Amino acid sequence: MAPPAPVDAAATRALSLGMAPGEGDYGYARPTNSWWQRTLDEKCLSRLRALLLEFDLSGAEARGSLVVSDLGGSSGANTIDNVTSIVKSLRKRFQESRREVPEFHVFFNDLPSNDFNLLFQQLASASRRYPKEDFYAAGVPGSFYDRLFPHSSVDIFLALSLRTVPETVTDKASASYNGKRMWLNGAPPFVLEEFRKQSMEDLRNFLDSRAEELVTGGLIFIIVVIAGDGFFACGNPDPLPEVRSLTNQPLQYSQLMEYAWEELISEGILTEELGSTFNFPVFFRDPEDMKLLIEEEYTDIYQLQRFERVEVLEEDYPHAIDLDFVWSAENMVKTGRSFLGPLLTNHLGPEITDTYFSKLHKILEIVCRNLKRIFSAYAVALTRL
Repeated sequence: MAPPAPVDAAATRALSLGMAPGEGDYGYARPTNSWWQRTLDEKCLSRLRALLLEFDLSGAEARGSLVVSDLGGSSGANTIDNVTSIVKSLRKRFQESRREVPEFHVFFNDLPSNDFNLLFQQLASASRRYPKEDFYAAGVPGSFYDRLFPHSSVDIFLALSLRTVPETVTDKASASYNGKRMWLNGAPPFVLEEFRKQSMEDLRNFLDSRAEELVTGGLIFIIVVIAGDGFFACGNPDPLPEVRSLTNQPLQYSQLMEYAWEELISEGILTEELGSTFNFPVFFRDPEDMKLLIEEEYTDIYQLQRFERVEVLEEDYPHAIDLDFVWSAENMVKTGRSFLGPLLTNHLGPEITDTYFSKLHKILEIVCRNLKRIFSAYAVALTRL
């Protein structure tokens, strides 16, 4: 018998970057685990629908087809509803202008670990919900930092959450080593700078790839989640104070993630060596950095059409959502596990991952009511010149 092939750690980590599969308790496709994303999408996509009123239809009309791709959309109702909203808006424009309606092609992209089987099962149900909004659908597994499509073949891209981790922050020999932190709470400025530099390199790769794939006049619409001062903000002082001292303070979810992580290390459940080689692969880039990069390096490729801050307040949440349940410790743990679970299981194994979320649950039971309930993002739209 041949010896097992060596494990490519970077490749294994990349495969775990997707959301948790399925519609079970911890699956991202479960509506109560992705409600915040749905609310943010709805508010941002109203800006996209306004842009589509000015979108040039002549190219698609001449070709007889129009191609849309949702990049990094995972699975679940959110990604299906997002592309359906785009198709519906464009179809209406063709009909109202008495043009021949083209065939719509929709490509759903995410990493290979995404639950594409569930996505296409849901698409079968969605076709019954939107019988007049049919489109040809296909999945495209792969990283959107690389080329995914042939040259000049896509009309509209929708993208969210451009993310990765710089290798230097988990390297003890590096000046940018992030210690035993799992993310950026309390991280020194040089660690934040490494994440910022990596995020800009990623953004260049993303924009370069899309520039090859977009048709002339094609549109990229990016929802850029930012830290702001809300739910996802990071940067609390280090070291962390005792949890119960925070019961009367407004909190970010990321703070509580870090508390649970530190407890695992302090109790010896997680070795410092294992704890120091994990960083949550999300960096909320400064949108002004993004704008500056586009204006300095891409003015001959893209025209910046929209750059607008969008805030989701509690009154924006759908009325059908039971907010008492959504903000309960039980549901906040499930929500966290839907996006963090696959990464931790890959790094720590299932047993320690279960222990981590048990600790997070106990912390949330104490301070959950103090979580900030505001989300901030920028709606960014670019047209290919």
